[in-house]
Amino acid sequence: MSSSSPTDTSERKEEEQSTMLQRLWAAVKTNLLCHTFFTLVFLSSGLVLNAFQLVVYCLVRPFSRHLYRRINYYLVYASWAQVVAMAQWWSGSRIKVWGTDEDLDALLKDHHMCVMNHCYEVDWLVCWMVCDQFKMLANAKTFAKKSLMYVPIIGWNWALSEQIFLERSWEKDSQTIGGKLDKLLEYKDKILLLMFSEGTRFSKAKHALSLEFAEKKNLPKLKHHLLPRPKGFVYCTRHFKERGSSALYDVQVGFRHSPNPPTIKSVLNGRPFLADLYFRRVPIDNVPTDSDEECTKFLYDLYVEKDNEMDEYLKTGKFPGTVRELPVRIWPLLVLCFWSLIAAVPCLYAFYAVLTSGSTVTVVAFSTFIALLLSILHWMVGLSEIKKSSTYGTTKNATPGPDGEKPSANGDFTRKDPVIRSSS
Repeated sequence: MSSSSPTDTSERKEEEQSTMLQRLWAAVKTNLLCHTFFTLVFLSSGLVLNAFQLVVYCLVRPFSRHLYRRINYYLVYASWAQVVAMAQWWSGSRIKVWGTDEDLDALLKDHHMCVMNHCYEVDWLVCWMVCDQFKMLANAKTFAKKSLMYVPIIGWNWALSEQIFLERSWEKDSQTIGGKLDKLLEYKDKILLLMFSEGTRFSKAKHALSLEFAEKKNLPKLKHHLLPRPKGFVYCTRHFKERGSSALYDVQVGFRHSPNPPTIKSVLNGRPFLADLYFRRVPIDNVPTDSDEECTKFLYDLYVEKDNEMDEYLKTGKFPGTVRELPVRIWPLLVLCFWSLIAAVPCLYAFYAVLTSGSTVTVVAFSTFIALLLSILHWMVGLSEIKKSSTYGTTKNATPGPDGEKPSANGDFTRKDPVIRSSS
């Protein structure tokens, strides 16, 4: 009968200790108190940064827009980098970038529009992580509904960083969007305008409506996307082209099979996702902008290509081109640690004061404050959930047009004479 050697016994003990530490760390990551603390850090730092943004807006912007934007870049980064750090360092999520070396290198050389799919709860977070790697996180711009600009922290941050807010009424938006785009194209540092041309996040219900609309109008039936809405794309592409932009990018996000769904809840609980992001450069001269009809057809054809790209990815796990695995940058972690240390001191003092107060009122007040933070966290997580996503584009919740008609599934008012018929 053989006995275990001292070496084997030592290795087993090390494995057991390692397993215990892993379980302990996993328990810490799923602990509500940790989530509450990170919520407090994000909210308190966000309000401080909002205040600094407002001061810089009032005192610096009237004299130098460029200086204001440079200072504001770091203020925005100090907020957004916390979210990137949670994804990369807390959950251990990783990204691979696909495309040709020429297309990826050209990304930093001009202002670009990026036409992205919108199928996942964290597709925007994946884009933030990649933008951080390219050192342009705070210069990633996008479109958002106007009501968001009045939301403290996130909305105020975006409003003071010249994000484009929309009324979701083309009659109103078409009067202001040109000036807003001009402000972005003034930037001396390069910007990326992230455009979700589907207009809303993919869901089965919206996809069914999109297919129904495509069938009626003889337009492409997409398997993995909603039919894109052309008006914003046509306007922005024409505007970028007239202002000298060299290209737009087809950007496709996919997630590898994993037991952890790609959601904010997974990130918060320390569960990693594995994402792939594909970049394909399209010279803007290849986009016909002389007529709305030609540009609309180009967009539909682009989404047919995007659908084929996603179809191939789901079969093979690969996008076209070469692949780069992005290294993790230390700066987001340093930002998160900085704000966490600042918040930790008053938090520990408050916790100690509550424990030693002996006052029921103090304990109830503190418990109420914690419950409020958890409610805010639940609300913030809910903003990204697919089941709670916008119903924009569904006929049930549509806003009537000028003549009382309802918008179709692609967000445009139904026309008796469709201007585009796809050759696909």
